[in-house]
Amino acid sequence: MKKNSLFKTMLTFMVGAVTGMLYAPKEGEELREDLKKGTKKALNKAKKVKKEECEMIEGVASEVKGKVKDISKVIED
Repeated sequence: MKKNSLFKTMLTFMVGAVTGMLYAPKEGEELREDLKKGTKKALNKAKKVKKEECEMIEGVASEVKGKVKDISKVIED
């Protein structure tokens, strides 16, 4: 669910940014440069969010693994 929400947020951001740039009174080359910069910025943000989410998932998985080991020890005893 969170992944879908993140995708919608990023897509909305990108559509808004492109729409704003297309209506801005700029030269073609300047507009393309702005689009290029905006795309790189959005991509870097997406990569950062992905990394943070992966780290969070790995942490939760590690916690679950530790709890499963604890429960296994209790069951064995």
